[in-house]
Amino acid sequence: MKKKFYKGRSDIIFKGIFLKDSNRDMLKRLIEESINKKVEILEVKASELPKGNVYEKGKILDVLVASDEGEINIEVNSYSDEDLHKRNASYIFERYSSSVPVGGSYADMKNFIQINLTYVDKEKGKDLEMISEYHLEEIHRHEDYINNLTIYEYNVSKIKDEWYNGDRTHGIMALLDADANEFETIGTGDEMMDRFKKEVKHMNSQLGDVQFRDPDEDAEIIFNTILDNKKKKAARQGREEGLKEGRAEGLAEGLAEGQIQTKNHVARKMKLKGIDIDMIADITGLSLDEINDL
Repeated sequence: MKKKFYKGRSDIIFKGIFLKDSNRDMLKRLIEESINKKVEILEVKASELPKGNVYEKGKILDVLVASDEGEINIEVNSYSDEDLHKRNASYIFERYSSSVPVGGSYADMKNFIQINLTYVDKEKGKDLEMISEYHLEEIHRHEDYINNLTIYEYNVSKIKDEWYNGDRTHGIMALLDADANEFETIGTGDEMMDRFKKEVKHMNSQLGDVQFRDPDEDAEIIFNTILDNKKKKAARQGREEGLKEGRAEGLAEGLAEGQIQTKNHVARKMKLKGIDIDMIADITGLSLDEINDL
Protein backbone atom coordinates (compact mmCIF):
# COMPACT_ATOMS: atom_id res chain seq x y z
CA MET A 1 0.00 0.00 0.00
CA LYS A 2 1.34 3.42 -1.00
CA LYS A 3 2.39 5.50 2.00
CA LYS A 4 0.19 8.54 2.55
CA PHE A 5 1.85 11.93 2.07
CA TYR A 6 0.73 14.55 4.57
CA LYS A 7 0.74 18.04 3.06
CA GLY A 8 1.89 21.21 4.78
CA ARG A 9 -1.71 22.08 5.64
CA SER A 10 -2.14 18.85 7.62
CA ASP A 11 -2.55 19.77 11.26
CA ILE A 12 0.41 17.78 12.60
CA ILE A 13 2.74 19.05 9.83
CA PHE A 14 1.63 22.70 10.01
CA LYS A 15 2.03 22.97 13.78
CA GLY A 16 5.20 20.88 13.77
CA ILE A 17 6.84 23.39 11.40
CA PHE A 18 5.46 26.77 12.41
CA LEU A 19 5.57 26.29 16.19
CA LYS A 20 9.26 25.35 16.05
CA ASP A 21 11.59 28.05 17.41
CA SER A 22 14.09 27.43 14.62
CA ASN A 23 11.37 28.19 12.04
CA ARG A 24 10.36 31.56 13.51
CA ASP A 25 11.54 33.28 10.31
CA MET A 26 9.26 30.99 8.29
CA LEU A 27 6.28 31.89 10.49
CA LYS A 28 7.17 35.57 10.09
CA ARG A 29 7.16 35.23 6.30
CA LEU A 30 3.80 33.40 6.31
CA ILE A 31 2.25 36.20 8.38
CA GLU A 32 3.78 38.92 6.20
CA GLU A 33 2.47 37.20 3.06
CA SER A 34 -0.97 37.13 4.68
CA ILE A 35 -1.32 40.71 5.94
CA ASN A 36 0.97 42.34 3.34
CA LYS A 37 2.94 44.12 6.06
CA LYS A 38 6.25 43.65 7.85
CA VAL A 39 5.93 42.24 11.38
CA GLU A 40 8.16 41.44 14.31
CA ILE A 41 7.18 38.34 16.25
CA LEU A 42 7.43 38.99 19.98
CA GLU A 43 6.14 35.65 21.26
CA VAL A 44 4.41 32.47 20.11
CA LYS A 45 1.75 32.21 22.79
CA ALA A 46 -0.08 29.34 24.49
CA SER A 47 -2.78 28.26 22.07
CA GLU A 48 -5.48 26.93 24.41
CA LEU A 49 -8.37 29.30 25.02
CA PRO A 50 -9.54 29.55 28.64
CA LYS A 51 -12.47 27.34 29.56
CA GLY A 52 -15.72 28.93 30.66
CA ASN A 53 -16.18 26.21 33.28
CA VAL A 54 -14.67 22.89 34.34
CA TYR A 55 -17.03 20.96 32.08
CA GLU A 56 -16.18 22.84 28.89
CA LYS A 57 -13.83 21.17 26.43
CA GLY A 58 -10.69 23.23 25.80
CA LYS A 59 -10.42 24.96 22.43
CA ILE A 60 -6.97 24.76 20.83
CA LEU A 61 -5.96 27.45 18.38
CA ASP A 62 -3.59 26.45 15.58
CA VAL A 63 -1.06 29.25 16.03
CA LEU A 64 -1.28 32.30 18.30
CA VAL A 65 1.35 35.04 17.97
CA ALA A 66 2.07 38.27 19.82
CA SER A 67 3.61 40.76 17.40
CA ASP A 68 4.31 44.45 17.01
CA GLU A 69 1.15 44.58 14.87
CA GLY A 70 -0.99 43.06 17.63
CA GLU A 71 -2.20 39.56 18.39
CA ILE A 72 -2.37 37.22 15.40
CA ASN A 73 -4.35 33.96 15.34
CA ILE A 74 -3.71 31.61 12.38
CA GLU A 75 -6.26 28.89 11.67
CA VAL A 76 -5.86 26.17 9.03
CA ASN A 77 -9.19 24.90 7.71
CA SER A 78 -9.79 21.86 5.53
CA TYR A 79 -13.32 22.71 4.46
CA SER A 80 -15.41 25.80 3.83
CA ASP A 81 -18.80 26.35 5.46
CA GLU A 82 -20.63 29.25 7.10
CA ASP A 83 -20.49 27.41 10.43
CA LEU A 84 -16.70 27.29 10.14
CA HIS A 85 -16.70 31.09 9.97
CA LYS A 86 -18.75 31.19 13.16
CA ARG A 87 -16.35 28.85 14.92
CA ASN A 88 -13.26 30.80 13.90
CA ALA A 89 -14.93 34.12 14.74
CA SER A 90 -15.70 32.79 18.21
CA TYR A 91 -11.97 32.17 18.74
CA ILE A 92 -10.86 35.69 17.87
CA PHE A 93 -13.85 37.28 19.64
CA GLU A 94 -13.00 35.39 22.80
CA ARG A 95 -9.43 36.70 22.67
CA TYR A 96 -10.76 40.19 21.93
CA SER A 97 -13.30 40.23 24.76
CA SER A 98 -10.82 39.03 27.39
CA SER A 99 -7.97 41.37 26.44
CA VAL A 100 -8.83 44.29 28.73
CA PRO A 101 -8.12 43.51 32.39
CA VAL A 102 -10.05 44.95 35.30
CA GLY A 103 -8.78 48.48 35.78
CA GLY A 104 -7.61 48.65 32.16
CA SER A 105 -8.85 50.87 29.34
CA TYR A 106 -10.49 50.05 26.02
CA ALA A 107 -8.51 52.96 24.57
CA ASP A 108 -5.33 50.91 25.07
CA MET A 109 -6.54 47.80 23.24
CA LYS A 110 -4.15 46.22 20.75
CA ASN A 111 -5.01 45.05 17.25
CA PHE A 112 -6.44 41.60 16.68
CA ILE A 113 -5.84 39.75 13.43
CA GLN A 114 -7.08 36.34 12.38
CA ILE A 115 -5.65 34.60 9.32
CA ASN A 116 -7.76 31.72 7.99
CA LEU A 117 -5.90 29.46 5.56
CA THR A 118 -8.72 27.46 3.99
CA TYR A 119 -8.55 24.50 1.65
CA VAL A 120 -11.61 24.19 -0.57
CA ASP A 121 -12.67 21.03 -2.36
CA LYS A 122 -14.66 22.57 -5.21
CA GLU A 123 -16.84 19.48 -5.57
CA LYS A 124 -17.87 19.52 -1.91
CA GLY A 125 -17.34 22.82 -0.20
CA LYS A 126 -18.48 26.35 -0.75
CA ASP A 127 -16.00 28.01 -3.10
CA LEU A 128 -14.13 31.09 -1.91
CA GLU A 129 -12.41 34.07 -3.44
CA MET A 130 -8.64 33.74 -3.43
CA ILE A 131 -8.32 36.51 -0.82
CA SER A 132 -11.03 37.96 1.43
CA GLU A 133 -10.67 40.62 4.12
CA TYR A 134 -13.35 41.27 6.74
CA HIS A 135 -13.99 44.17 9.11
CA LEU A 136 -16.88 45.05 11.39
CA GLU A 137 -18.33 48.13 9.68
CA GLU A 138 -21.51 50.05 8.80
CA ILE A 139 -22.67 48.54 5.51
CA HIS A 140 -23.88 51.73 3.80
CA ARG A 141 -21.19 54.26 4.73
CA HIS A 142 -18.41 51.65 5.16
CA GLU A 143 -17.40 53.23 8.44
CA ASP A 144 -15.56 51.01 10.92
CA TYR A 145 -17.54 50.12 14.02
CA ILE A 146 -14.22 49.13 15.58
CA ASN A 147 -10.82 49.66 14.00
CA ASN A 148 -8.72 46.99 15.71
CA LEU A 149 -10.15 43.71 14.39
CA THR A 150 -9.39 42.23 10.96
CA ILE A 151 -10.07 38.75 9.61
CA TYR A 152 -8.32 37.51 6.47
CA GLU A 153 -9.29 34.37 4.58
CA TYR A 154 -7.11 32.77 1.93
CA ASN A 155 -8.20 30.01 -0.42
CA VAL A 156 -4.92 28.06 -0.38
CA SER A 157 -6.00 25.91 -3.33
CA LYS A 158 -6.35 29.00 -5.53
CA ILE A 159 -3.11 30.43 -4.15
CA LYS A 160 -1.30 27.34 -5.43
CA ASP A 161 -3.04 27.59 -8.82
CA GLU A 162 -2.02 31.23 -9.10
CA TRP A 163 1.61 30.30 -8.42
CA TYR A 164 1.55 28.24 -11.60
CA ASN A 165 0.00 31.25 -13.37
CA GLY A 166 2.94 33.43 -12.37
CA ASP A 167 1.74 35.08 -9.13
CA ARG A 168 4.64 34.76 -6.66
CA THR A 169 3.07 36.88 -3.91
CA HIS A 170 2.28 34.00 -1.54
CA GLY A 171 5.14 31.53 -1.75
CA ILE A 172 4.97 29.71 1.59
CA MET A 173 1.19 29.66 1.36
CA ALA A 174 1.35 28.09 -2.12
CA LEU A 175 3.27 25.16 -0.64
CA LEU A 176 0.64 24.35 1.97
CA ASP A 177 -1.52 22.49 -0.54
CA ALA A 178 1.35 21.06 -2.61
CA ASP A 179 2.11 17.34 -2.72
CA ALA A 180 5.56 15.76 -2.99
CA ASN A 181 5.57 15.92 -6.81
CA GLU A 182 4.58 19.60 -6.85
CA PHE A 183 7.50 20.37 -4.55
CA GLU A 184 9.73 19.91 -7.59
CA THR A 185 8.02 22.80 -9.42
CA ILE A 186 6.99 25.30 -6.72
CA GLY A 187 9.54 27.61 -5.15
CA THR A 188 12.71 25.83 -6.23
CA GLY A 189 15.68 28.10 -5.59
CA ASP A 190 13.92 30.09 -2.86
CA GLU A 191 15.96 29.22 0.26
CA MET A 192 13.08 29.44 2.73
CA MET A 193 10.60 27.60 0.51
CA ASP A 194 13.18 24.85 -0.11
CA ARG A 195 13.63 24.60 3.67
CA PHE A 196 9.87 24.34 4.16
CA LYS A 197 9.71 21.47 1.64
CA LYS A 198 12.60 19.72 3.39
CA GLU A 199 10.77 20.05 6.72
CA VAL A 200 7.55 18.58 5.28
CA LYS A 201 9.43 15.65 3.76
CA HIS A 202 11.37 15.07 6.97
CA MET A 203 8.23 15.05 9.10
CA ASN A 204 6.54 12.64 6.68
CA SER A 205 9.53 10.30 6.99
CA GLN A 206 9.41 10.58 10.79
CA LEU A 207 5.76 9.59 10.82
CA GLY A 208 6.69 6.27 9.25
CA ASP A 209 3.68 3.96 9.26
CA VAL A 210 1.90 5.93 11.98
CA GLN A 211 -1.64 6.64 10.85
CA PHE A 212 -3.67 9.55 12.11
CA ARG A 213 -6.72 11.29 10.78
CA ASP A 214 -5.49 14.40 9.04
CA PRO A 215 -7.67 17.42 8.10
CA ASP A 216 -8.55 15.92 4.70
CA GLU A 217 -10.21 12.97 6.38
CA ASP A 218 -11.73 15.16 9.07
CA ALA A 219 -13.11 17.39 6.32
CA GLU A 220 -14.72 14.36 4.66
CA ILE A 221 -16.37 13.38 7.93
CA ILE A 222 -17.43 16.96 8.70
CA PHE A 223 -18.81 17.46 5.20
CA ASN A 224 -20.78 14.19 5.35
CA THR A 225 -22.06 15.14 8.79
CA ILE A 226 -23.26 18.52 7.52
CA LEU A 227 -25.04 16.88 4.58
CA ASP A 228 -26.61 14.21 6.78
CA ASN A 229 -27.84 16.80 9.26
CA LYS A 230 -29.38 18.87 6.48
CA LYS A 231 -31.10 15.78 5.01
CA LYS A 232 -32.38 14.69 8.41
CA LYS A 233 -33.58 18.21 9.15
CA ALA A 234 -35.45 18.34 5.84
CA ALA A 235 -36.95 14.89 6.43
CA ARG A 236 -38.00 15.86 9.95
CA GLN A 237 -39.52 19.14 8.88
CA GLY A 238 -42.98 17.79 8.08
CA ARG A 239 -43.03 15.51 11.09
CA GLU A 240 -41.84 18.27 13.40
CA GLU A 241 -44.55 20.59 12.15
CA GLY A 242 -47.07 17.94 13.07
CA LEU A 243 -45.46 17.44 16.46
CA LYS A 244 -45.44 21.20 17.06
CA GLU A 245 -49.14 21.38 16.25
CA GLY A 246 -49.81 18.40 18.48
CA ARG A 247 -47.80 19.88 21.32
CA ALA A 248 -49.61 23.20 20.89
CA GLU A 249 -53.02 21.51 20.92
CA GLY A 250 -52.06 19.43 23.93
CA LEU A 251 -50.80 22.48 25.77
CA ALA A 252 -53.98 24.41 24.97
CA GLU A 253 -56.13 21.50 26.15
CA GLY A 254 -54.08 21.09 29.29
CA LEU A 255 -54.23 24.79 30.03
CA ALA A 256 -57.95 24.90 29.44
CA GLU A 257 -58.47 21.86 31.68
CA GLY A 258 -56.29 23.44 34.36
CA GLN A 259 -58.24 26.68 34.17
CA ILE A 260 -61.53 24.84 34.56
CA GLN A 261 -60.22 22.95 37.59
CA THR A 262 -58.92 26.19 39.11
CA LYS A 263 -62.26 27.95 38.59
CA ASN A 264 -64.10 25.03 40.14
CA HIS A 265 -61.73 25.00 43.12
CA VAL A 266 -62.19 28.76 43.72
CA ALA A 267 -65.96 28.58 43.29
CA ARG A 268 -66.18 25.66 45.71
CA LYS A 269 -64.24 27.53 48.40
CA MET A 270 -66.40 30.65 47.91
CA LYS A 271 -69.56 28.57 48.30
CA LEU A 272 -68.25 27.10 51.57
CA LYS A 273 -67.70 30.64 52.86
CA GLY A 274 -71.32 31.49 52.06
CA ILE A 275 -70.62 34.00 49.31
CA ASP A 276 -73.61 34.85 47.13
CA ILE A 277 -73.85 32.53 44.12
CA ASP A 278 -74.38 35.41 41.67
CA MET A 279 -71.15 37.01 42.88
CA ILE A 280 -69.31 33.66 42.45
CA ALA A 281 -70.60 33.46 38.87
CA ASP A 282 -69.39 36.99 38.13
CA ILE A 283 -65.91 36.28 39.53
CA THR A 284 -65.26 32.81 38.07
CA GLY A 285 -67.27 33.00 34.85
CA LEU A 286 -69.05 29.75 35.71
CA SER A 287 -72.77 29.41 35.16
CA LEU A 288 -75.21 29.19 38.06
CA ASP A 289 -75.91 25.55 37.20
CA GLU A 290 -72.18 24.71 37.21
CA ILE A 291 -71.78 26.37 40.59
CA ASN A 292 -74.79 24.58 42.03
CA ASP A 293 -73.36 21.22 40.86
CA LEU A 294 -70.11 21.71 42.79
